[in-house]
Amino acid sequence: MHWIHRFTIVFLFGLLCSQMQAVTWFPFGPDGGDARAFAADPKDAAHLYLGAANGWIYQSHNGGRKWERLARVGQRDDLVIDNILVDPTDPKHLVAGAWVVADLQHPDGGIFISHDGGVTWTSQPDMRGQSVRSLTEAPSDPKIMVAGSLEGVFRSTDSGAHWQRISTEDNKEIREVESLAIDPADPNTIYAGTWHLPWKTTDGGATWTSIKDGIIEDSDVFSILVDPKQPQVVYLSACSGIYKSEDGGAKFNGGVGINKSQGIPSTARRTRVLMQDPGHLDTVYAGTTEGLYRTDDAGKQWTETTGSDVIVNDIYVDPADTRNVLLATDRQGVLVSDDGGTSFLPSNSGFSARQITAYSPDSRHPATVYVGVVNDKESGGVFVSHSGGLSWSQLSGGLDGHDVFSLGQAPDGTMLAGTEHGIYRLKDAVWQRVEDDTKIAAPSAGIASAPVVKTGRQRKSAIRPTTRAAAAKNSFDASVFGFAATGDTMFAATSEGVLSSFTSGQTWTPRFPRTTGTLWLCRSNLWQWQACMPCRCRLTLARRGMR
Repeated sequence: MHWIHRFTIVFLFGLLCSQMQAVTWFPFGPDGGDARAFAADPKDAAHLYLGAANGWIYQSHNGGRKWERLARVGQRDDLVIDNILVDPTDPKHLVAGAWVVADLQHPDGGIFISHDGGVTWTSQPDMRGQSVRSLTEAPSDPKIMVAGSLEGVFRSTDSGAHWQRISTEDNKEIREVESLAIDPADPNTIYAGTWHLPWKTTDGGATWTSIKDGIIEDSDVFSILVDPKQPQVVYLSACSGIYKSEDGGAKFNGGVGINKSQGIPSTARRTRVLMQDPGHLDTVYAGTTEGLYRTDDAGKQWTETTGSDVIVNDIYVDPADTRNVLLATDRQGVLVSDDGGTSFLPSNSGFSARQITAYSPDSRHPATVYVGVVNDKESGGVFVSHSGGLSWSQLSGGLDGHDVFSLGQAPDGTMLAGTEHGIYRLKDAVWQRVEDDTKIAAPSAGIASAPVVKTGRQRKSAIRPTTRAAAAKNSFDASVFGFAATGDTMFAATSEGVLSSFTSGQTWTPRFPRTTGTLWLCRSNLWQWQACMPCRCRLTLARRGMR
């Protein structure tokens, strides 16, 4: 029993993995995150599919008011599901295009097919490994599908069962195909938007023509829209603004300069998606990286209908009631409007695609749980549940949109958040940065010298002598990867070394230097460290209780 109060603190430079037995996990939120693409059942407009940036596809049976997880495509979590097609002749037949966020020298992704309404998926062999950025089907013949990847344009004439390249391999321009559109009456007329400029074929890909007249050079073409009643009218969006052609792409007018006079500021010129109202073809929605815009006069004037903090990836307009408009957005998930896009509210019940990097229960309130997320800026930060995870609310005031890498609870019950810019304490439901009141202190005056790290070959100072004045002058702005507590002492693992606090996180003292490549072990005495083994990882923190 004399071991019961002994402890070992282990500082890890990285994530040490162990074999774990597979268990069934259920999603509990928090709701929201990156939503990428919509698709609708042609026979049931209320049955929607939603692709996410983590390989998951969701579905809704009530027009997007509530979502449920359907399947993880490819059984991997790094697929971005940017395109989903539903066969109008067989709604159980789905085709999805996906890509992987990776080095462009090593692209990955593919075409995935389901024959049971999205419950199970198989990878299509012809397109395996292709980074598929665009996918569409011919309105006049849904068996004809066209896909765009980083390598070119591919076509299927049998509903996705087989594919072949229709852009020549030696054409270095028709690559990085970000957008596609097919003429509503002629499946051989195809428009392809690349990271450079747009192209067009009228013979099914045998020959291609550059259609860049009127478009600013080297424009990334994100979206192409062909009017279903007047196919000579073509809308196109690029990093340089929105363009319109009335002669099948022979000449375009528009761009950031003209768009400014039409109501779209230059900061919102990157339009990710264009979508026409199927009941009112002069109404077109433009989803930009700084909000949603709408025109009701075929592009003469545009009106902003959301805040500039909304990044729009896709738009769905309900053909049964065009007042119902849904947005798939970065960070905020799904937004829904029932007034034709004039106002929007979140609609993320059941949809959770946030990247959670931190978790901490409240030791004083068993039903309370905190989680921290990254990549969501003001829409992320910290979420809290007072019902054991059944419902969540955002608790990020004061974090200034910072990513949260770690969470912990101080001995006095105060919650702590570790971000890429220092440590925050929760006070009266608002996060306060530690440096707002106190600075990271230098080692106390009672310590005669800096700690000595035992390396086996040499003895060297682990922390440079630092005065309190110098510590107060330099604000602590490092990344904080983990917290641990023992008794009345808190520890923080940071990119600048290990800190300790005896004041529940109000003040901190450096305890261990920044270093790389080694696993370090400390037994009881905070200054005595021993190098244990090489380790390729970032600094994290763990505690082992001994009996």
